Amino acid sequence: MNPNRVYGVTTISVNGTRLETAPKPTFRPGGVQRTAVESDNGAGRHSEMPIGARLDCKVLLKPGVSMREAQGWSDETVTVECDTGQTYVVNHAYTAEAVEANDGGFTLIMEGPEADELSI
Repeated sequence: MNPNRVYGVTTISVNGTRLETAPKPTFRPGGVQRTAVESDNGAGRHSEMPIGARLDCKVLLKPGVSMREAQGWSDETVTVECDTGQTYVVNHAYTAEAVEANDGGFTLIMEGPEADELSI
């Protein structure tokens, strides 16, 4: 693969079934979130807190696609594949917010534990 290639296309699957999604989803694999902590005698300190994975995408709404089914997802395996070779898996993912239809599809926000990175 060309080392100058930059991420641009994402393939998203839930329980092995590929979702047809609009371009430019947002994915956070989770890990550690750091927050600045100031002190009287200097800056540069921080606290750490674990943070889970989050996927925000738009699923195309067409025949055979069920918003109600997506709304009910509560213990799913989500796979996020980047066209640059990275693959992430979120086990025990769930739909975090009510799905909402707009402009040809519906917004799907899924969250879960920190994602496993399968390849780089």
